Amino acid sequence: MFNQTTDPMVAQRRQEYVESGAASSFMRQVFTNMGLGLFITAAAAWFVGSQTEWVYFLFTGPMRYVTLFSPVILVFIFSSRIWKMSYANASLFFAVYSATVGISLSYIFLMFEIAMLAKVFS
Repeated sequence: MFNQTTDPMVAQRRQEYVESGAASSFMRQVFTNMGLGLFITAAAAWFVGSQTEWVYFLFTGPMRYVTLFSPVILVFIFSSRIWKMSYANASLFFAVYSATVGISLSYIFLMFEIAMLAKVFS
């Protein structure tokens, strides 16, 4: 049986990949994209959470179900189409998903003070 973890050719290719700097470059790109996604999420949550009219509109009546379940629906859509999307479309979809998660979490800004939320992340 072929075992990828003990195959010397795989280990050599892995070592070359790490030594060439490609792994470092790839990880830098991953962390940059995730950091940008977190920034978009935080900005959307802060913006909607600081606007009472937006919170009232998004979290009352039938719109609250759309607001709360849209991130889950977007995950299903994204996971079913990820291999068919270009990098630009996937990046745009990720930004929309990040904003949607921020909007759905913005209710937290009304429940807790900013100082308490900052303490959680420090």
